[in-house]
Amino acid sequence: MTPDPAREMLLALAIFHGVPDEVAEAVKGRPSPRFQRLDALLRDARIAQGLRLSDIHARCGISKSQLSFYENGQAKNPGLRTIRTLAYGYRLPLARVLISALQDC
Repeated sequence: MTPDPAREMLLALAIFHGVPDEVAEAVKGRPSPRFQRLDALLRDARIAQGLRLSDIHARCGISKSQLSFYENGQAKNPGLRTIRTLAYGYRLPLARVLISALQDC
C-alpha cells in the first residue's frame, strides 16, 4: 500500500507534539478513546466554551458554513493549515486536533 503523504505529515506532526502512543493506536486503526473524532471534538469544544459558530469565525476566519461542515462531519481530511487554524479558533491543543483528524482519514 502506498503511504498517503498528508497522513504521514499529520503523523509526523503529532509525534513531534508529544502524542506517540495515541498516534500508534491511530495508525493501527484503534484510536485512543481519549480522543474524539474531529466533528465531535470541535462541536463539544465550542459548546463547552459557550460560543457560536460566528465567534469561532471571528477568531480564525474560516466561514461559518465550513465550520458547520467540520462540526457535522461533512468535511473530511482538512489540510495542515486548516487543522492549525481550527486548533487556534477552537482554543484546542494542536496535537489533539491532529489526532482527531487522523481518526477521520
